[in-house]
Parts: sequence; structure tokens; C-alpha cells
Amino acid sequence: MRKSTYILLLILPFMLLTACGTSTSTHDEVEVNGSNEISEEAEVNEYNVPVDIESEVIALVRENVAAANNRDVDTYVSQITFEQTIAEMKDYFTTTFSTYESIGLNIEISNEEVVYYKENEAVVKVQQNTRTDEINPESNYQNDAFAIHIVHLTDEGWKIKNTIITKQAWLKEDGTLDELGEIYPATDEVEVWDNHINEMIAQDILPSKYLENLYSEEQTDDLEIQERDLDQPTDLAGIATFLIQHYANVYTVETEEEYMQIIAESFTNYDENYSTYLDAFHGDYTSVDVEVYIDESTLMEYSDFRFGGVIDVTFYLTTPDGQTETVTHFGYYEFDRPSVDDNYKIVSIQ
Repeated sequence: MRKSTYILLLILPFMLLTACGTSTSTHDEVEVNGSNEISEEAEVNEYNVPVDIESEVIALVRENVAAANNRDVDTYVSQITFEQTIAEMKDYFTTTFSTYESIGLNIEISNEEVVYYKENEAVVKVQQNTRTDEINPESNYQNDAFAIHIVHLTDEGWKIKNTIITKQAWLKEDGTLDELGEIYPATDEVEVWDNHINEMIAQDILPSKYLENLYSEEQTDDLEIQERDLDQPTDLAGIATFLIQHYANVYTVETEEEYMQIIAESFTNYDENYSTYLDAFHGDYTSVDVEVYIDESTLMEYSDFRFGGVIDVTFYLTTPDGQTETVTHFGYYEFDRPSVDDNYKIVSIQ
């Protein structure tokens, strides 16, 4: 079955370092004693960060982007913190940059702001646009994003320690942004992370320590969810069977009355989902084969009866004149579990 992939590229450590959590540098950090004591003569920005620190940090981020655009592996690796060996990182980015060169990938950043500075660490906000020579909907690198970098000062200078995506939307094939997540997953946690930064400032805590505490709390929540998952195993075969039958019915019904009945039976909220498949209903197909792929790693329990996950559905449609059409839908589905005498119901599709 054809699979769509959505490539995450945000100055590259967005993909690598976020997965590492609060990674620790393999280099010795510069020791900075005491709190942020800024002299009265020191010039500061609107966030009370010394402008000389701001200049150094923003220069790092810009040079990091330039290294990615120039496919400069040595410079790029020297500007980030990682747990792997230098040889492993250079091998990884040599291969990665080769791919970027083949598709003409280019990164532009703007609106850089250093919003917090504590001892040897700083928090930087950036806006980033990633483009390639052409849009490939099956392997899409093109996106607009906002992100936060956590940078720290080492004996080799400033380095990027962590990166968090706070907002991201991908370009559709027509060149417009898919801000509503109709085709590609969309992210918008700007307000959430603005609140985290405000908490960080209020606590007067090192950014890395704040993230460590935050991730520790999230891991505790994840453990609770995993324990509940064991008590409420998801019927994967049942979901697949339900979706195959549901879509086969939607694409082949002949009257609007039948269509209305299918939507009423398949969705928790009939009124909100009546128009969901009107295009399919009016497509006049004589038969449909459906393939369903469920990404088990994404399944999440919301309650004893509601759960969700990423599902890839491919439809092979036959028209009255015998022609075949293929349609793929990739999205996040939420379901309500069936009662004793009922079937699964779709809560939402994103």
C-alpha cells in the first residue's frame, strides 16, 4: 500500500534533538557562577537579555541554518549538542544533506528573539520557512513553522541544546498552507509554550532544568496512560473491519436517504458530519476496495470508551464506465467503542 510521509525539517536538530529530550553535551560546559547580574551600563533588549548575548545567540542560529543550506556537515555538527559520537553524527548529516541537495531544499528564518537568559543558557524564538524545488505530496518537506531553541554556552562557544516546534503547517500541492490540517498534520502550541516560558522566567530557573522537570511530569502521565491501555486493549481488527465496511457503503450508496443513514450509524455527531463524504456520495462509483493501515504506536486512550490514532486508508474506486481511481486519506481518527448491540462510531477525523 502506498504510504504518505511527512518529513520534519526544522534546522535539523528539531528532528534529532527533540527525540533526545534534554540531551547532555559531550563537551565540558563553561562554569558560570551566581545569578544573572546585569550591570546598569549593560544594554538589554525588551526581555531584559543583554544585547551582546542576544547577538551571539542569534548569530549561532543563523550560522546553523547557513550550514544546513550550504550542506556544511562539519560546521553544522560543531553547532549542536548530541549524545552520539562525532563520527556517527557526521555520517548521518552527510547522508541527510545529500538528500536535501537532490531536492534543492532551502531554509529561511526570521523574527529571531532571545526571550530569556539565565547564567549559561538562553531561549530563542524563531520563525522558519522550508522550501524545495518542487512540491512532492508523497514526501513533503515544505512547511512554515515557529520554534524555540534552548542554547547553552560551552568551552567551544554557544551550541543548540534542544529545539521544540510550537507551530507548523505544511504546503499543499497547490502551494497554499494546510493550516487546518486537512491533508497534513498541523501543530499549534504557541500559547502553551509561551506559558511555559513565562513559568520559566517566574521560577528563575535554567531552561534545561525546566524542560527536565516538564518532561519528567509528562513521562509520569504517559505511564498512567500505558497502564490504562493495558486495561483497555484496542480491537485493531475490529476498527479495520468497521472502516472498510463504512467506506464501501459511503462510496456505493445510490440514494441520499441511504447516505444519511450511513452517516447517522457511523458517526457520534450526525449533524457535524453530514457533509463529510458528500463528494464521495456524488461520485457515482459501482464498487470500492479499501485498505486500512493503523499506526499502533499512535493509539491513545482518552477514556474507557474513547480512543484515537493515525490511520492511512486507501480506496480503489471503480466508475460505471469501468475506470479505476485511487484515493488515499491519511489522518487522525477518534472513535467511541461499541456498546453491546452497536458498532464503533467515528467522533472526528483530522
